Amino acid sequence: MNVGSSPVKRWPDFFIAGAAKAGTTSLWRYLLQHPQIYMPGNFREKEPSFFCDNYGLDDEKEYLDLFRGAPALTKVGEASGPYLTAPESAGRIHSQLPQAKFIIMLRNPAERAYSLYNWMIKEGYEKIPTFEEALGEENRRWENPNFRSECRQYHWNFLYFRSGLYGDQIQRYLELFSRAQIHFVLFESFKRNALLELKKIYSFLEIAETFPESLEVHNPASVPRSVGGQYFLRHRADRVFRRLLVPKRKQLIRYLMKRNTAGNVPVSLAEETRRALLDKYQQDIARTEGLTGINLQEWFAPPAAKLKQPRQPAPAGVRTIPLAFYFCWAREFAEAAMV
Repeated sequence: MNVGSSPVKRWPDFFIAGAAKAGTTSLWRYLLQHPQIYMPGNFREKEPSFFCDNYGLDDEKEYLDLFRGAPALTKVGEASGPYLTAPESAGRIHSQLPQAKFIIMLRNPAERAYSLYNWMIKEGYEKIPTFEEALGEENRRWENPNFRSECRQYHWNFLYFRSGLYGDQIQRYLELFSRAQIHFVLFESFKRNALLELKKIYSFLEIAETFPESLEVHNPASVPRSVGGQYFLRHRADRVFRRLLVPKRKQLIRYLMKRNTAGNVPVSLAEETRRALLDKYQQDIARTEGLTGINLQEWFAPPAAKLKQPRQPAPAGVRTIPLAFYFCWAREFAEAAMV
């Protein structure tokens, strides 16, 4: 990738600007395989969020170093989901890059909210054991002036309902950028026919139709057997293991978090919850249709029946794992480390 790289400082030509849990990771992986596109290839660098306040990279040199190896004739891009929800991002990008293009992926907001919650418990950021309880907590989080600085993650990721109100998010971009600079992709269409949607994206970015060798799904869903255990491993285990002089504690924590989720797929969103959310989203979906010119009525259709139902989790009150399981997993890790 460094061969023929340009010495000129490169800023992105385009952004995958969200929405979170709407297929952006898979799209980033597919675009990485295109010879006329240069994007940060490391998952940790995928979402720099430079144009957000109080989140992501804040050093311009560090940000531009992500694109230092870009060949001169490539399109440079990055994929920061927070740009859609962060109110300041559209304006900050426009001030620096008024000719930039945007790919905005949208998903049924009820399903997207549930998927975001599942990702948050998988990664150990969310400690509330059920999606419905987390929705019930959202107003208190929204009204708490200290929550943003205390939540240890991008705070919009805890606002499962509000982060799916696409109308205001899209309006901010349409007020600053021309409609021709914004390309919308429906997650549902992308899932049905990724090649067709990629063809449209290539046309939008004005690059050749060179399709990826692999179209595997990236960032697949899984959930922890113990939400509280995962939260402990993310936030507190390092301190406890340090006091106990546990060797290779960071590797052990990663291993335990992975074992806690291995093979445990989420159940489908409860139909009662889904309908209640869509009723609350109805006005915003109509607004989003008007802003994008896309018919979104399929979001109101009942979900297709699944041939195989995923494993049912234990009720919220007993979603814990006996301590012995963690000792067994730690022993597995220790034995593997000695091989």
